[in-house]
Amino acid sequence: MAAQKTIHENWLGFFAETTVCTAPADWAASGTWIEHLTCDTSGIKQVLTTDPVAARRAFNQGTRKAIKGLRNCTMAVTLPLHGTGVTTADVTQVAQTYLGTLLTHCMGNVHRSTRHAVAGGDAVDVELAAVTGIIPGCWLAFLDTTSPTDANEGKLHPRRVLEVDGVGMVVTLSEALPFTPAAGDIAHPCIAPYLDSSVLVDAFNGPKTLMWYVRKSKTGTDLLWQVEGSVATMKLDGLGRGALPSLGLEIMACNFKHGTEDGLTNPAPTTFVGNAQLSMGLDVLLNIGEYGDDTLVTHDLVNVSFDPGFTRTRVETVTERTNRAEGTGTYSFAPGDTKISITLTPYDNAWYTGLETGKEYRISLYQPGDGSGAGKGWCLHLARAQLISTPARVDANENHAVTLEFKAMEAEDCVGGSNEDLERTRFTLCLF
Repeated sequence: MAAQKTIHENWLGFFAETTVCTAPADWAASGTWIEHLTCDTSGIKQVLTTDPVAARRAFNQGTRKAIKGLRNCTMAVTLPLHGTGVTTADVTQVAQTYLGTLLTHCMGNVHRSTRHAVAGGDAVDVELAAVTGIIPGCWLAFLDTTSPTDANEGKLHPRRVLEVDGVGMVVTLSEALPFTPAAGDIAHPCIAPYLDSSVLVDAFNGPKTLMWYVRKSKTGTDLLWQVEGSVATMKLDGLGRGALPSLGLEIMACNFKHGTEDGLTNPAPTTFVGNAQLSMGLDVLLNIGEYGDDTLVTHDLVNVSFDPGFTRTRVETVTERTNRAEGTGTYSFAPGDTKISITLTPYDNAWYTGLETGKEYRISLYQPGDGSGAGKGWCLHLARAQLISTPARVDANENHAVTLEFKAMEAEDCVGGSNEDLERTRFTLCLF
């Protein structure tokens, strides 16, 4: 009889497959082992089909041994949402992180900008010491180090770049900064994943699939799973007041292995990556301005929910051209509506006017950090969005508030760029 095991011991690692459904030679060395909040393995199971052979006895019908079917499976993982965890050196491109890798996996592609010193300019047109690694559509997070107010001390403000002047070393931002930049301030780099249909349409091309390893006990080999040939659909949770923001991954896979029966052994990783979240309500900012107008407009946020608006899909086959990719030719995606629901206080009839006159908006919800500098921040950004329902009056404790339903659109405001997918992405969730 197996020994009892506690539910409070958990390891989780992933590996970017070089060949679909082929594991690394050494999980401890080659896997990326991550801190996580939850990992639900209940969907890791094989299809078993009742043998349909007609029986000679009525109560023998359907009692033959079940026929083993496809081992396509699912797994759900929740991760803490946080910044890069590091301060990037001057004139250096920000390094990819495990969280940036997973967001890139979900969205298709990524741009990682380069840190530069600020030389001057104003709140919209910022002069940098250089513009290497900066392109239209990318992101920079600005830190006031020369004369910060108490509100800006040690906090970064991420902004989307619309245009880059390579002669004057000036970047034009889609939204004004809350301070006037001066020589000595810093433009920190950002990891900015973006939607790329050419990548999402065929996950086996590359490949762009991940393998996962789950270990749920310090000893023994019963509680081991290897999830093979997978892609993930993302979601955001924990955005309420006092909550801890999280990234949810709904994973679908081609195959799996489980325990000693399938030849798994206990890996012994020594390096784990991850950082703690910062609580919602502390330092978090919400800016909603008109699309095409760089005026900074901040709001008091009561509640928010976000739907990325696309899911990964399996391209089903009867054949198994790729070993262990049972019934799967590749993975593609199904586009839908990217939506954000925001409740603001106070109630303002200007939103109804905006709907009636067809105004479009840009939306930035971001964590600038806790005042200790770079590495803590993230930003959910919709560069262009429209209201899709009549603004609704709701209660905010004892006061009136308004709930706004927005749908993301593709932006068309960048100038002189060459990366159309980055410039037009419906949304990004950048890290800095």
